[in-house]
Formats: sequence, structure tokens, C-alpha cells
Amino acid sequence: MKIVGTVVIYNADESVINNILSYYDIVEVLFVCDNSTIANERLLNRLYALPKIRVIPMEGNMGIAAALASGLRAARETGCDYCLTMDQDSIFPTDKTDIIKNYLSAPDADDYGIIGLDFNNPTEEHSLKEVKLLLTSGNFINMKNYAQINGSYPEMTAGKEVRLSQSVKFQATNSAGGQ
Repeated sequence: MKIVGTVVIYNADESVINNILSYYDIVEVLFVCDNSTIANERLLNRLYALPKIRVIPMEGNMGIAAALASGLRAARETGCDYCLTMDQDSIFPTDKTDIIKNYLSAPDADDYGIIGLDFNNPTEEHSLKEVKLLLTSGNFINMKNYAQINGSYPEMTAGKEVRLSQSVKFQATNSAGGQ
């Protein structure tokens, strides 16, 4: 299973490196979408020094949606199975990586558009749970399903979750509105 990641940064300082390092080993490539309005050459040099990082300059603040869409387009081009989406101020609980990967490789994994962490109940038993909304950070986007909806992220906003992780059940609809 190939997992890449994308993180949107905005006028970040070098502390973002520690957050990135919390999930750096989970991904094969990490797309850093730089939405900054203030150049930070020192930070960029540190990012470029990490071999898995690819910086996508947004040429200013284009908004989180546009930056996330750029990262997901780049992820899609890698042919990955999943794209981990993170915020610049988020860390990933690497002690849960094996549990998450088990969900991602489950036989019914393609039933889900998004699998994400349940930050509200981190000590509850690990299970799938249906949700209507997820936070942007800490999600694994099923790129096969993402491609089926032509990269339209809002189409993946209702569904199921994994109790340590939350998830959104994937439902593709045809042009007549049926399933």
C-alpha cells in the first residue's frame, strides 16, 4: 500500500518541522503546499533537505481549499493508494499507525472515501463509526475513490468512521443522481 501525504503551511516557522517529522516516516512522499505570504528561506531550506518532501509554492495565500486541492492533485499523480492530509500545527499519533494501516488494507477499504482520526475520543475502542464531518487534519483520502469523483473533495463528506479513526463512507453517484 502506497501512502503519500500533503500538508498546507501558511507563514509557518521552523517549529512546523517537528510536526512534519511526526508523520514523515508514514509517507513515501510529502507534498508541502506553501500558502505563505512571507518568505521563510530558512524553513524552505530545511524542508528541501528532507528527501521525501516536495514543496508546492502557491505564490501567496490561495486559501486552504486551493492548497489542499493542489496537494491532492500531486498525490494523485504518484499513483498512491491513500493521501494523508495534515495541518501545519498537527502531529500524528505514530503509536496508532499499525491500527490505521490495518483499516486501510481491510477488504472493504474501498467502501470508504476518507479514514481519519477520532481526536474527540482517542481512548475508545478502535472500530468503524459513521460520521457526517471530519477535521481536515489526520485523514487518509482513498485516492481510487477520489479519482472516481474527479477530485471533488466535497463529494466525500458523508459517511463512516473508524473509532480511533473516523471515516467517510464513499458513495459515487451518476449524473442522474442515483447510486
